Amino acid sequence: MSLKDDLQEDIGIFLDLDEFGETITLDGNTVEAIVQETPREEFDGGKGDDKPQGVFNRMVILYLRPLPDLPAEGRRIEYNGGRWTVRKVSDQRGVIMLQLEAVDS
Repeated sequence: MSLKDDLQEDIGIFLDLDEFGETITLDGNTVEAIVQETPREEFDGGKGDDKPQGVFNRMVILYLRPLPDLPAEGRRIEYNGGRWTVRKVSDQRGVIMLQLEAVDS
């Protein structure tokens, strides 16, 4: 067995739904992913004291198997019925990491 085969087997364990993951909807496709959500934080808009009150941003990080059409950073996508912006995309040894952000009130 090659190192590549070993890594693919390890990815299967890491993304095992029974142990760690969940089924999500991403741009109309059902995929398995590990979801890491961050608490809602008040959005500062990058302007310090001039921030709009009552506006919050949410972040979620998804770890999943490679997708046939990987979304580009800055693109708006649908995640579990909501509209999110892709902030970061990376391939971590065969596991895709998507960092998504949504702003709501």
